[in-house]
Parts: sequence; structure tokens; C-alpha cells
Amino acid sequence: MVDFVAYDAQNINNRLDPGVTLDVLRNYRIKPGQCLYSNRYKPLISIVSETVGIHDFFNSACRPEMYEVLYDKKDHPSCYNNLNTALEPFGISPLINIILSICL
Repeated sequence: MVDFVAYDAQNINNRLDPGVTLDVLRNYRIKPGQCLYSNRYKPLISIVSETVGIHDFFNSACRPEMYEVLYDKKDHPSCYNNLNTALEPFGISPLINIILSICL
């Protein structure tokens, strides 16, 4: 499992967007030769190779709200908070969407 975010180095407002990617590709199976798209409908990442198979491109990273609602745990550490903390020094905060990739 991996939580994955991507931003355009030239413009941090241009970020990876799974919904736009699915909209452009019209398919949830991402293959070599395709791109992952930004929130501005621009190619952001080119897929050169793929060795896993099927990825879950729909679920986002775990969040504090998820732990509170599903497990009654307040202020539980989460991938969402960890990624926001790591990206804060770069002026990127808060994250809007994070992809959780699970090998299916």
C-alpha cells in the first residue's frame, strides 16, 4: 500500500487529481503509455512501466475523521496528517486529495 501525491514543481496549484484522470482516460485501469492528470486537466505524470497489475485509484488516504467515525478514535495519527506535515515546508497545505494505491 502507498499514499501518493504529486504536484507540478513550477506551480503547486497544479496537482494530481484522480477524478480528472479517470475522466480523461475513461477507464480506471491505468496502463503504460498513459498519463495521470492534474486538477487542471493537464498531463502531470507519464506511466512508463507498470508491474503490479490493478491499482485502487478511488480511495483516499486515511484521515482523522475516518478514525473518529469508524473506530471512535479521536486525534488518531493518519496518513493524511503525515503527508500534510511533510509537505508543509514546501508551502503545500492542506492536501485536497490523496491517492491510496492498493495492489488488487
